[in-house]
Amino acid sequence: MAEIYDMVIIGGGAAGFTAGIYAARDRCQALLLERVAAGGQVLNCEHIENYPGFPDGVAGYTLGPSCSNRRCSLD
Repeated sequence: MAEIYDMVIIGGGAAGFTAGIYAARDRCQALLLERVAAGGQVLNCEHIENYPGFPDGVAGYTLGPSCSNRRCSLD
Protein backbone atom coordinates (compact mmCIF):
# COMPACT_ATOMS: atom_id res chain seq x y z
CA MET A 1 0.00 0.00 0.00
CA ALA A 2 1.29 3.46 -0.86
CA GLU A 3 2.32 5.90 1.86
CA ILE A 4 0.07 8.91 2.37
CA TYR A 5 1.68 12.18 3.48
CA ASP A 6 0.15 15.38 4.78
CA MET A 7 2.76 17.35 2.88
CA VAL A 8 5.70 16.96 0.54
CA ILE A 9 8.62 19.35 1.00
CA ILE A 10 10.75 19.89 -2.08
CA GLY A 11 14.31 20.93 -1.25
CA GLY A 12 16.58 19.87 1.57
CA GLY A 13 18.15 23.23 2.28
CA ALA A 14 17.64 25.42 5.32
CA ALA A 15 14.05 26.32 4.36
CA GLY A 16 13.12 22.71 3.60
CA PHE A 17 14.52 21.43 6.88
CA THR A 18 12.77 24.23 8.78
CA ALA A 19 9.48 23.27 7.11
CA GLY A 20 10.12 19.65 8.09
CA ILE A 21 10.77 20.58 11.72
CA TYR A 22 7.55 22.58 11.96
CA ALA A 23 5.60 19.81 10.20
CA ALA A 24 6.91 17.29 12.74
CA ARG A 25 6.02 19.59 15.63
CA ASP A 26 2.48 19.74 14.25
CA ARG A 27 2.46 15.92 13.99
CA CYS A 28 2.18 15.97 10.19
CA GLN A 29 3.46 13.13 8.06
CA ALA A 30 5.95 14.89 5.78
CA LEU A 31 8.20 13.69 2.99
CA LEU A 32 11.27 15.82 2.29
CA LEU A 33 12.85 15.45 -1.15
CA GLU A 34 16.37 16.64 -2.01
CA ARG A 35 18.07 15.90 -5.31
CA VAL A 36 21.73 16.19 -4.32
CA ALA A 37 22.61 16.12 -0.61
CA ALA A 38 21.26 17.22 2.76
CA GLY A 39 21.77 20.96 2.94
CA GLY A 40 20.85 21.65 -0.67
CA GLN A 41 22.55 24.28 -2.80
CA VAL A 42 23.95 26.09 0.24
CA LEU A 43 26.72 23.47 0.23
CA ASN A 44 28.19 25.26 -2.81
CA CYS A 45 28.47 28.62 -1.02
CA GLU A 46 31.84 29.58 0.37
CA HIS A 47 30.52 32.12 2.91
CA ILE A 48 26.99 33.16 3.89
CA GLU A 49 26.49 36.46 5.72
CA ASN A 50 23.53 37.69 7.75
CA TYR A 51 22.21 34.21 8.54
CA PRO A 52 20.33 33.96 11.87
CA GLY A 53 22.43 32.43 14.62
CA PHE A 54 25.75 33.12 12.86
CA PRO A 55 26.72 36.76 13.53
CA ASP A 56 30.09 36.37 11.75
CA GLY A 57 28.66 34.41 8.83
CA VAL A 58 29.02 30.71 8.11
CA ALA A 59 30.42 28.51 5.37
CA GLY A 60 27.81 26.69 3.30
CA TYR A 61 29.52 23.34 3.86
CA THR A 62 29.08 23.97 7.62
CA LEU A 63 25.49 25.21 7.51
CA GLY A 64 24.14 22.40 5.29
CA PRO A 65 25.08 19.49 7.57
CA SER A 66 24.05 21.42 10.68
CA CYS A 67 20.52 21.64 9.24
CA SER A 68 20.33 17.91 8.67
CA ASN A 69 21.78 17.15 12.12
CA ARG A 70 18.98 19.08 13.83
CA ARG A 71 16.60 16.77 15.61
CA CYS A 72 13.11 17.70 16.68
CA SER A 73 11.98 16.51 20.10
CA LEU A 74 8.31 15.60 20.10
CA ASP A 75 8.02 14.64 23.77
